[in-house]
Amino acid sequence: MIESNYAHQLQDLIEAVDYIPVHIGADTLKKTLYSAIIHKWNRWTNNFPLPIDSIIMRDKLWVILNPTFPYRDAIARNFFKSGKKGAQIFKSGKIIIHFHIPNEIYNTMLEQRDRDESEAEKRVREEQIRNNKIIVPDFVVGAYFYASSNIALLI
Repeated sequence: MIESNYAHQLQDLIEAVDYIPVHIGADTLKKTLYSAIIHKWNRWTNNFPLPIDSIIMRDKLWVILNPTFPYRDAIARNFFKSGKKGAQIFKSGKIIIHFHIPNEIYNTMLEQRDRDESEAEKRVREEQIRNNKIIVPDFVVGAYFYASSNIALLI
C-alpha cells in the first residue's frame, strides 16, 4: 500500500468469481462481477455511489468488452484455441476482467473520503474536549537520556 492519504488501492478490491459460463454475454458478465465487487467498493469508499453504467469493463489487454449481438461469448475467445485442422478446442482456465472506473468518479470519491475522514477526526477531538479528556497527539518525538560518569546515551 502507498503511504499517504490514499492508502487504499483498487487492487484491494480484487474478487475471484467462480463458475462463469464460457458463453456469457458482456451485460450479464458485468452485472455478475458488479454484484461480486460492490460490497467491497462500498466498504472501501464509505458507500460512495458507483453506478454500473459508469464502469468500463476491460480484458487483460485493456480492450473494452462491449455487449455484442447475439448477447453471448464476451469471454469465449479466451477459452477456445485452434487445434489441428483449424478445429476449435475448449481449454478451461482463468482470466482477469478489469473494471475501469473513470478518473472523475475515482477522484471525486477520494475527495469525499478525505472530507469524511477529516470530519470524523474533528468530531473525535471535539468530543474529547467536551469530556475534558486529554488529547494525545498523533505523533510524538521524545528523547530519553541515560547518564553515567562522562557518557550520555541518547535513545
